[in-house]
Amino acid sequence: MNMGTHIWQLVSRERRRTLAAAVGVAIAAALMMSVVLFGSASGTTVTRRALAAQPVDAQAILAPGADGAAAAAIINADPAVRATQPFDLVHFDTASLAKAGAATQTSAGVIVGVDAGFQASTGLFNLSAGTVVPGQIAVSRDLATNLGLTPGDSVTFSLPGGQRMDLLVSGIVDTSGADLILGPVDAAHRAVAANPPVNVAVTDGPTLANL
Repeated sequence: MNMGTHIWQLVSRERRRTLAAAVGVAIAAALMMSVVLFGSASGTTVTRRALAAQPVDAQAILAPGADGAAAAAIINADPAVRATQPFDLVHFDTASLAKAGAATQTSAGVIVGVDAGFQASTGLFNLSAGTVVPGQIAVSRDLATNLGLTPGDSVTFSLPGGQRMDLLVSGIVDTSGADLILGPVDAAHRAVAANPPVNVAVTDGPTLANL
């Protein structure tokens, strides 16, 4: 009797046991294959998922007088860079509001100047109320709360050097996720996890340039 005949007799005699064994092997193989496919699919998307909640992951700080357009071209030439968006900021010493016989004042903060497509590209400074109007500002929720601001109010900013600037409030923005932009640029301060300012105003680039 050859081996093939012997195996066939065993299979024919123990059909139920043979069927159970075949089903068990198939289930084990399918489970192993599903694990392999899941690992492969996860590996191809893990980086995208990790960065999904971090729209801005780096910034380039330009020296005074540097050509912003030339710097942007160099940065965009890097294949690892998806997009770039210019911004600038000015620190203020105090912000104050006077209306209806009452006056309020808050501590230091920053005014950020961004281009029109900044919010759509980065997901930062999205409006919570009001609108975006060139020449006016949208303020953070903290600044609005500290001064009791509503759209239509005029805020007086005291800038370093003694200059003062009045700007109308057009809206309120959410500053969640903007720590990288609002935080200190000095490496020594970043190392100790300095808190970014909470009193924030956002405006367009040309308006900021005039401050």
